[in-house]
Amino acid sequence: MYSQTDSIFVTVYHLGRRLIHLRLSGIKSQADLLTGLRDKLSAYAGKLLTLETRNATQGWSRTSPVLFTA
Repeated sequence: MYSQTDSIFVTVYHLGRRLIHLRLSGIKSQADLLTGLRDKLSAYAGKLLTLETRNATQGWSRTSPVLFTA
């Protein structure tokens, strides 16, 4: 699903408000992606967020709910 050379765009929303928008590379898995976001979104632990992920290299996108814990 991910290759380390892929260009990944990530946008995270809470209640329709955009919290963060990043362009990442070097991601090997969804777990790597979530681990990287956890620190940036620590203030939103326990809140339901919407994660939009787009792989510009492979040409796919996905929207999914995510809940980070403290």
